[in-house]
Amino acid sequence: MKQYFIILFFLILSYSIYSQEYTVFYYSDSVKSSEGYIKDGKPDGYWKTYYSTGTLKSIGKRTDFELDSIWNFYTEQGLLSEQISYFQGKKNGYYLSYYTDNEKNILKSKVLYVNDSKESNAEYYYTNGLLYQIIPYENNKKSGQGFEYSKDSVIIARLQFVADELVSRQQINRYNSENQKVGTWMEFYPNGNIKTESNYVSGKLQGMYKMYDSREQLLRVGTYSEDSLVYSSQIMHDFEEPFERIIYYNDSTLQFKGQFKDIIPVGIHRYYSPQGKIDSCILYDMYGEIRAKGIMQEDGKKVGVWTYFYSPNIISSQGMYYNDIKHGEWKFYYENGILKQQGFYTNGKPSGVWKWYYASGKLKKHEEYVAGKRNGLSEQFSEDGKRTVQGVFVDDKEHGYWEIQLGDIIQKGNFVYGEKDKTWEHIFITSGKLRFKGTYFNTKPHGKHVYYYENGIIESEELYKYGKAVKYWNYYAPDAKLLYTVYYKNGKEYKIVTQSATK
Repeated sequence: MKQYFIILFFLILSYSIYSQEYTVFYYSDSVKSSEGYIKDGKPDGYWKTYYSTGTLKSIGKRTDFELDSIWNFYTEQGLLSEQISYFQGKKNGYYLSYYTDNEKNILKSKVLYVNDSKESNAEYYYTNGLLYQIIPYENNKKSGQGFEYSKDSVIIARLQFVADELVSRQQINRYNSENQKVGTWMEFYPNGNIKTESNYVSGKLQGMYKMYDSREQLLRVGTYSEDSLVYSSQIMHDFEEPFERIIYYNDSTLQFKGQFKDIIPVGIHRYYSPQGKIDSCILYDMYGEIRAKGIMQEDGKKVGVWTYFYSPNIISSQGMYYNDIKHGEWKFYYENGILKQQGFYTNGKPSGVWKWYYASGKLKKHEEYVAGKRNGLSEQFSEDGKRTVQGVFVDDKEHGYWEIQLGDIIQKGNFVYGEKDKTWEHIFITSGKLRFKGTYFNTKPHGKHVYYYENGIIESEELYKYGKAVKYWNYYAPDAKLLYTVYYKNGKEYKIVTQSATK
């Protein structure tokens, strides 16, 4: 029996060298060891391997013989152990590993790869699924600031890496045996920069306190003594609280009012006419940069035309306010000054025709709105002016006939209030031939779905019942030869029969 399977193996291998064939290999006891496509004697396309017990070990695909897309690896108990993303034979994307010592898949680590090199922040987890460490990578080496977390998700250490080595480990956010805060405590922004830094002794604030902005620039400093804030005359002017400056006309009529931080203008600055009315306003950020211009009433409500800026003299958007609500035409711009988007608001909600543009100035998309919801024709265009999407929205949902271009395929079919319905067809743009035809019910595939090669030959036939795979699916080669059939029971695959297995 063993000799028989060895001979069978070489017969299959020799035949596969000259054509792409769906091939099944076996262990000596007739249990499948692997299966998939063989081309020129090497695996290509989807491939599965099995343990000697028959349990799935790995599944994934190759494109032009190179590892491609997501590969899944399993334990002998059938639990997912690893999930690796490939592109052109190299790890590209996230590499996920899982704890496998229980009946559930719990994430163990999440590492980003770019061309086989670890990059960005890698995440490692406790067995309960909560975050344990964040380790930064650059060019496949640990580099920069990382963090360690307690089992209740509090950052308890700052880690500093240089050239793949841990050079410092600062313990923070700790408690003593009496559950009182002690030592250095820090809060962080989502980007990892420090938000606040303070010191505790037996649960009470003691010593220097610092507050930072998201760029880790100091905003405020102070000192504490046993939880009581002590203001020191040694605080630098940059950290003083803003003060209000007021200027009057000669007749004591208010001319200007605004806040400053040292000599830096911050917040809203109002300029008044000799008659005492607000003539104009300028909105500054905390660094004294102009962010917007318009009229803001004393009650804080915006009225009239407002202009927003990326930076001084570079407009980001412009439009009207009525009683602090957007009303009338608004325009949005790229940083190069080219119009990005334009449309109208009615009582704060988009209305009428809205248009979007590429940075080149070419029309990208236009849609119609009623009371903030898409209602009417919607079209999208490529930068060379070709229409890629066309359809109608009703109450913010696709409805009726739509055409949607995705890559080199055009999808055509009907929606019923956002749900795919009835027959849909996909067409090859280059040849105009059918790529796919199938029916849907409430967006779920229902009935027969057929995929075609560009030469018109059927690639696969699939059967569905209200979204579940049923009966059997057939897969064909470009010459119309049946490759294999997948059988389904209760919506799940339970048997694959290859062409060679039926001979």
